[in-house]
Amino acid sequence: MHSAEHTTPGHRMQPGTLIQALLLSAAYTGTVALALFLLHAEGPAALLLSWTTVLALLCFFTRKKIGPLRAIQLLFRAVLVCSILVVLLQLSAAQRSFAEAWLEAARNGAPFGFFSFFACELYALVLFLPLYLACGQKYAAALTAYMAGSICAAGIVTSQQLVLCASLLPPAVFVIHQKKWQPFIVPVLAAGACSLLSALGGSVSRTSIADLVSLDTTRLMAAIAPEFPLLANLPGYGSSLQAEKPVYQANLPRRPIFSVQGKPFTEYYLATKCYETWNGSEWSLYFSINGSRKVSTFFGERQPQAAQPAETVPEQALSLTLQDDFLAVIPITPGTAAVSLPADCADARISLTDSQVLAVYPSLMRGAEIRLYEQEAGSLRGQPEAAPEFNEARLSIIPGRIRELAATLGAAEGAHAMDADAQRAYIARVLAFLQDGFMYSLASPQAPKGEDPYEYFLFTSQTGFCTWYAGSFTLLMHAAGIPCRMAEGYRLVTDAEGHGTITGMQMHAWPEVYLDGAWQVYEPTAVFTTKNPIPYIRKGDKKTAAYLAEISGMTQEAARIPEEEKNTTARSMAAVCAAIFLLAAAAFLMLRCISAGSLVRRARHAVKVYGKKGISPPSVTGWLAWKAAVRETECSTEKEQRFREAALLLADQMIGHLYGCSTP
Repeated sequence: MHSAEHTTPGHRMQPGTLIQALLLSAAYTGTVALALFLLHAEGPAALLLSWTTVLALLCFFTRKKIGPLRAIQLLFRAVLVCSILVVLLQLSAAQRSFAEAWLEAARNGAPFGFFSFFACELYALVLFLPLYLACGQKYAAALTAYMAGSICAAGIVTSQQLVLCASLLPPAVFVIHQKKWQPFIVPVLAAGACSLLSALGGSVSRTSIADLVSLDTTRLMAAIAPEFPLLANLPGYGSSLQAEKPVYQANLPRRPIFSVQGKPFTEYYLATKCYETWNGSEWSLYFSINGSRKVSTFFGERQPQAAQPAETVPEQALSLTLQDDFLAVIPITPGTAAVSLPADCADARISLTDSQVLAVYPSLMRGAEIRLYEQEAGSLRGQPEAAPEFNEARLSIIPGRIRELAATLGAAEGAHAMDADAQRAYIARVLAFLQDGFMYSLASPQAPKGEDPYEYFLFTSQTGFCTWYAGSFTLLMHAAGIPCRMAEGYRLVTDAEGHGTITGMQMHAWPEVYLDGAWQVYEPTAVFTTKNPIPYIRKGDKKTAAYLAEISGMTQEAARIPEEEKNTTARSMAAVCAAIFLLAAAAFLMLRCISAGSLVRRARHAVKVYGKKGISPPSVTGWLAWKAAVRETECSTEKEQRFREAALLLADQMIGHLYGCSTP
């Protein structure tokens, strides 16, 4: 006999069943809410708790086969799959340094911020397994999974190996008590096989499977959600400009990273990366052979002192206060000679790479104050900064048309062929060329396949944002044998009181030329060297105009640009109406297909059940005869009686579906 398994979909939900659904949903959502509270999470908590409530109810209705089962199953699977994909995207895009910094804070008893919220998202997915088991009335297995998952999560957060080992105890007790070994054999063997393959692959080829199968979702996440906190890959909270490769869209999130105190009405360039040579497809990071750049670090309130009498004591130029959760990379100006960090960073690992990246591990946390001290060019160590190594072997791969342009602008052949005055004159001509006819836009036209992107920018599109101007300038310098590198970081202009805020809107790229014994900043992007940037913006580009208005303090009226001749309002309304019509038609057809498919599937199931009792299928006798035979069957339990009533109703519905009529 088929009893519980054949409870028909669509029967009325009993009050006790509803209470059970609400209790399970409340337990699932309440556990996640408790985790949010304990971890001091900062994020859209209402959205996460709404998601857990909906997922719990859909899971319960699906497992209990209540309501329009087909529609609920589809919705449940869609919500679950989308949730897993969203969390995986966040996980793949999250920076490892922030995970380590959050774990360090959690182990010190002070977790906070968005990473706490992300940890609660992961915990909610871990709790889905016990929820699924509980909805199927497998309460012992559900409790075991809940205890194992919660203990394991606590062990990871606290970094206690004993707690991690204790998470294996509940499954072991459950297996011994239930004597059910088979369900655990396949997962254990699969995990062991994957671990063995990964270990063997790494030991033989020094390359793990994760290195071979990689998916960079940073750019995807930056396009979808540029202000997503876990993407804090400086510069630009949400994404970096990623100037090492050609990028045709600039994502400029508004999340604050630093509050700044400096000199009034001063323009600051703070670099986080420097690039050296272009190989035709990407830039390589700047590397100084002779290690000419030196930046000292000290901690607490004491001021930097000159190490030798001939040296000049640096002057404080800028104070940065971290506004977001964590920070692993500190931007510094070209003239920074010393950096002051909080006293609790005295035991941190701090490194200054030749690419001008000041890295701190473990990461700084919200509220940390950083002070930058500068010295004038040539004053450090009582002598000019050592000249960088620069020779033909390290020059960029420069397309022929760009070399011809450099020659036209006055570049001499061979490295160091021009003296300082000739170099300055050449730089001035290059800057003038990049301001003549070039347009600024956050969306740059993409170069055709096989064509050098900078050649396409200089001679065809002449439209792009700062990385294209800086990269083109650098290539033109290399064509003339002038030491030049492309920097990536932030450009900030302080107000009358010296205040400012660094967000992703300030991320910028610029070239630095080695001249007069130091690296000097040049600005080839015309919109940042003129009082009126509007003429440099292409028609109809409202996004770029709004961006420039925001970072320059212009009013929206002043930033208004001429629009192209087109009726955008009428077209937008027509597009919206068409989209609504198509969505309504698609929803109608989908619901109709779901309804018909659900009816046929349920009827097929009922025919199969009564076929085992000796009743011929409707394909042989017809639905009327099948209905009469079902009516004559005996029922020994209340569940069988409910199933028979549902089967009779299905017969009537199938007759109406097939013949368009009703039965008495």
